[in-house]
Amino acid sequence: MGFHWIGDLTKQLKQVTRGLLRSPGFTLTGVVMMALSIGATTTMFSVIEAVLLRPLPYRDPARVVMLWSSVPRKDIQRNWTSYPDIDDWTRQSHSFSDIATMFRVDTADLTGTAQVERIKVGRVSSDFFSVLGVTPIFGRVWTQDEEQNRVPVAVISYTFWQTHFGGAYNVIGAPVEIDHKRAIVTGVMPLGFDFPFSETRVWVPLSFIANWPAYLTARQADAFNAIARLKAGISLQQAQQEMDSISVRLNREYPLFEAGKSVNVVRLPTELVHPGTRTALWMLFGAVLFLLLIACANVATLLLARQSSRERESAIRVALGASRTNLIRLQMLECLLLSLFSALPGLVLAAVTIPVLRAFGPTEIRGFAEVHLDPVILIFCLLVSLLTGLVFGLGPSWINTRRDPHDALKAGGRTVAGSRARQRMGRLFLSLQIALAMVLVAGTGLMVRSLIRVEHFSYCCRALKGSLNQAFASCAVSSGSSSAMA
Repeated sequence: MGFHWIGDLTKQLKQVTRGLLRSPGFTLTGVVMMALSIGATTTMFSVIEAVLLRPLPYRDPARVVMLWSSVPRKDIQRNWTSYPDIDDWTRQSHSFSDIATMFRVDTADLTGTAQVERIKVGRVSSDFFSVLGVTPIFGRVWTQDEEQNRVPVAVISYTFWQTHFGGAYNVIGAPVEIDHKRAIVTGVMPLGFDFPFSETRVWVPLSFIANWPAYLTARQADAFNAIARLKAGISLQQAQQEMDSISVRLNREYPLFEAGKSVNVVRLPTELVHPGTRTALWMLFGAVLFLLLIACANVATLLLARQSSRERESAIRVALGASRTNLIRLQMLECLLLSLFSALPGLVLAAVTIPVLRAFGPTEIRGFAEVHLDPVILIFCLLVSLLTGLVFGLGPSWINTRRDPHDALKAGGRTVAGSRARQRMGRLFLSLQIALAMVLVAGTGLMVRSLIRVEHFSYCCRALKGSLNQAFASCAVSSGSSSAMA
């Protein structure tokens, strides 16, 4: 007796499936509309999940922060600073367990090969990897003594290991030449680790920088920033207050270089994805949700039109003893089955769209290159399909079962209360579609205008960054040459 409901459900599913197959035009139209909207929603959620929701591959990333120099009176929140400044931050602060330093120049020439290759290189201090809590898959990182003694060592990424060393395990001790300076590989980082710059391939000590001793005392050389780990029990607000106090002391001690400067403490997840990018992605996700609601309203309108020809059938079922609950359940099963029929082509559409989006999308957004279908996305697609089935099926099912069966069975009773309710519901769905479409069109216009401005600003920033990096690299090389000549 406990399994009796399974047999009833099986019979109802067979009946609903036959009904959908007997109306191929309605079924195909509903499946296409829902598949397009479900596919778009799944694709956009895969981007949201990879860029914004996926946990960072670091130890306790919520306690990792970036330390940027700032100039509040000029509304500059993220600015580079000098090595002596970071040294003062490290000695005077008590909110962080470790503070690591990073050099702003992010590219270098891979020399010593048949063809010179431009790659991303991270020039970082020895405690950089411990701050992030990431260790090599084999080998080791360099020590503080090796950095201070300017020992030429390097740590390579998993991708660099595969492409340039063929994944050979005897890579430890192998030479790699960066900007015509030879270093020895000491470790290989895990797959996917590329901090501090997107697609970083090699990490070398700060002392690997040409004319490094000059940077140790030059407060005017704003070429660094810092990453730190908060101590247990220390909040972001407490750390910010302490860094503000340190900034005040430095302003008094070095007014020529530190006047008007402060320190901005930013959580790493916020730093990796710019707030403007976060807003844009959530707005795009909201736009595809609007499309999904419009598709639900369209399918609900089709259901209302389809059920107008099934009033007598429903009335006969009620007259023969069927309860309204059973009728609602039967019609809701039809809607859920229609939405599940739409889930498979929607998932196929997402699987086709994601590689294209990954190839032509903004790869400078961290995490965008890792957008792919995974079990989380599959579960989301299934839940969206079931939810849409409930959304576009509940209204028409309720309208169709509230009609008096005696009126429906009368020849002249087809245009009474049930039809008026259906017409009101149809007008409601139509108004909802128009309202959502107007909001979507207006939001799209504003978003396009904002994206044009952001793209123009990003282009200017990239051009300025490239010019500054080349200038720093040229100065470093020329200084190193002068020192060598001297």
